[in-house]
Amino acid sequence: MRNSWGIICIIAGLGCGAGFAVAQTAGDATSPAQQNPAQTAPSGTVPAQTVPAPVDPNIALRDKLAKIRKDNDDLAARLKELQLLIDLNVCDPATKSKIETLFQQASLTPPGDDQMTPMAAEVTDTDTAGMIQQSLRTPSDAPAIGPDSKPLDQAKLLKLLNAMTVFVITPNAFGSGIVVGPNLVLTNRHVVEESKGRVIVMNKAEAFAFRGKVVATTENSDFNHEDFALVSVDGTLPAVAPQLAAAPQPLDRVIAAGYPGTVISNDQNFRKLLEGGAGDAPDLVLSSGIINTVQNSNSAVPVIVHTADIAPGSSGGPLVNSCGQIAGINTFLRQGDGGTARFAISADVIGRFLSAHRAALPVGPKCGADAG
Repeated sequence: MRNSWGIICIIAGLGCGAGFAVAQTAGDATSPAQQNPAQTAPSGTVPAQTVPAPVDPNIALRDKLAKIRKDNDDLAARLKELQLLIDLNVCDPATKSKIETLFQQASLTPPGDDQMTPMAAEVTDTDTAGMIQQSLRTPSDAPAIGPDSKPLDQAKLLKLLNAMTVFVITPNAFGSGIVVGPNLVLTNRHVVEESKGRVIVMNKAEAFAFRGKVVATTENSDFNHEDFALVSVDGTLPAVAPQLAAAPQPLDRVIAAGYPGTVISNDQNFRKLLEGGAGDAPDLVLSSGIINTVQNSNSAVPVIVHTADIAPGSSGGPLVNSCGQIAGINTFLRQGDGGTARFAISADVIGRFLSAHRAALPVGPKCGADAG
């Protein structure tokens, strides 16, 4: 989910959810314009002195108050957005520091600026951090295991999700990603936007760890906007032939796949990585649920609200239907007194982004489990 170190500092500095208290000043009533006595005085009489309209002494104060109100409204809107994102902090400061140490040990060099091509850099530091040792390992030559219009049995669905979902780690954050091509991974921009060119893509089931570079992103990662990034890796990813789901609907069954920090913090492989040892990527975490609603369906960025468990670290992971088709990409959650709401950006938005960057995925037929 979102890398929110700066956001935490902002919230702490302001006092979460607190705006500026602005006392409203009641202005004086404006007096009506005075009638000119010269226009009504009888002939031969001396007209009374014209009384000028009083000047409102609060004009400057009113202008200042209007500006403060606008600033306060803008701040309140920003704080509301930050409150929605604050739980998307990917890891605590201690973990962040350990991840940064791993990258320093590995002496990673940021890749070049060429777009949509595999990295040319060779991995030579095979005696440093464990994750870099794994870069010499390649994924198995598994046949394409793409979904179809029939629900997959448990074994096939598990195999698909283990091959499709990758662990994405940077010096400042970690999250999840989706294999969308032979050397391309789709994730959320907020997972990699502070990576400074240093990204590692890992997968335990397929036994690989590749260095990667960000080759395309959306304009920003703001709440309720498109939040995507494409990462090109220096190796061949599993052949999974992914499909996008056609028109996900409420009550469709869905499965979320990814690496939520609350779960993988207990994974011994992840702990070994943080200690600089020769550990593997953490085990993939899966959860099932249903679609509650497709929210803002007529907007530019419809989102799927669902009940499958996700947490910080799940960002960028797939939300798939029973046929293994990608219904959405898990991006944010909101926790409140009424419980936790989980959101994934819908498949049609994913499709537009991928098509714009020459990485289009096909839209699959209606999943048999959801037809009716």
